Amino acid sequence: MVAADFEVDDLVWAKMKNYPFWPAKIVNPPSNTKSTPSKKAHHYVFFFGSENYAWISDENIVHHSEEMLQSTSTKKKSTSYKSAIDKIIAESEKVPMKSRPPIKEKGESKMLTESSPVSSSERKVSKSQRGKSKYESAKKRYFVKVQKSSQNQYFAKMHKKVRKKYFTDRIKSSRSKETSSIELNGETLLGMLSTFAGKTIESTKKKIGFLGLGKMGQRIVKKLIESDHNVTVWNRTLDKCTEFVKLGAHCALTPSSVIAECDVTFCCVSGPDAVKAIVFGPDGVLVGLEGTRGKGYVELTTIDPITSEEIAEAIRHKGGTYLESPVTESKKQDKSESLVVVCSGEYDLFTNCESCFYAFASDAYFLSGEVGSGSNMNLLTSMFMNTVYAALAESLALIRKLNLSQDALLEFLKHGPLNCCLLQHKGKALASDDFFIGSTFKYQQKDLSLALSLGDFCEQPMPLTASANELYKRPIHLLYEPENGTSSGKSTAED
Repeated sequence: MVAADFEVDDLVWAKMKNYPFWPAKIVNPPSNTKSTPSKKAHHYVFFFGSENYAWISDENIVHHSEEMLQSTSTKKKSTSYKSAIDKIIAESEKVPMKSRPPIKEKGESKMLTESSPVSSSERKVSKSQRGKSKYESAKKRYFVKVQKSSQNQYFAKMHKKVRKKYFTDRIKSSRSKETSSIELNGETLLGMLSTFAGKTIESTKKKIGFLGLGKMGQRIVKKLIESDHNVTVWNRTLDKCTEFVKLGAHCALTPSSVIAECDVTFCCVSGPDAVKAIVFGPDGVLVGLEGTRGKGYVELTTIDPITSEEIAEAIRHKGGTYLESPVTESKKQDKSESLVVVCSGEYDLFTNCESCFYAFASDAYFLSGEVGSGSNMNLLTSMFMNTVYAALAESLALIRKLNLSQDALLEFLKHGPLNCCLLQHKGKALASDDFFIGSTFKYQQKDLSLALSLGDFCEQPMPLTASANELYKRPIHLLYEPENGTSSGKSTAED
């Protein structure tokens, strides 16, 4: 069944749609497999790291080689991708690397038999060149295929430097979008900001699902219903669905039912553990995706990038599309509260959700096609805000001890370089002993903890964030109710 080009147990790099060349191994297909290869030359492949099996076309398979390993050295890698590379390296130490034999042209075999002997060193160089040539030709075919696809799909796969030029050329587009620049760890990241101010966007005809009716979830669902979206809701406590059914929403009994009934499903719950339970649990998201194709899943919950990547891989494997869109609260100069979403993942899904984002957010920012970048940016934003709030609370506490006016400090900040509506709003609340504003301590501390984990992964010292994290832990153990969002100012003032 296996052609002469590849043999069972050969170590290879294979490519699936929307994924890079991935470390893999040629294996015998099981006798009871439901999938069958097409008429083109295919081989049954086991992918290291993800531990999935698939039929892959020969044109998307190359033998394992040093050139393939070197081609990944400069790329950002997910946890599963790193694991896959480590496993293929371990396997290659047991079995020598192979290069794919050249394809013989008609009438060439006789010439080869009559040619002079080739030394072993020349043979090794020839095999290496053939392996590299095969990789380059496969990569060229892949990018030609990408360029023939839609503009949005091409955008999601473009290299960062190419994407910068792409955004520059799109500034004059008729669509109301502007190129924005964000600097993270010294690297400029470019994305697309959809500004909804002064725009009117017609509600999509797609069926919208929503999982989770906590404080933020209820706020978003109300906006979706008010803007004439067809919404189906689910919550672990079904009693919370009653109010929205009265407003015109539909109610489902399980997350899988929501996925099956809707075209795009949003999820907004408490954290990574709750998200995993909904996605991977019984009657969860993955169950609802069975036998479907092209359904969208949008994650609004603040989660760590590793969890986001795991969920994205699982959903794509089931035929769905994934977009991470963590939500951040924003306060405008007119003191009105709004939401901002930072998205990464499938750009097509981002555009399909534009009317939904328009309903509940003031701005929607598409940062990158790389899953995890949106989670990272959201965690860094939350980390910065919560650390600044802790410093503001300490300053106001010390002002009080010195018998100076807290209002005077806020007025000075207002007319100085630190003028910010968020700081003014938070500072006035703390100065008036209003400690029940904003997010709860539970979620603020969770974001700081996730940011610290991210710093540990990158080996980046974060002493200020670590100190702020300990400060935010305190009210949970004091008399103040953390569910009420008690502010750090009260705890700091009593130190």
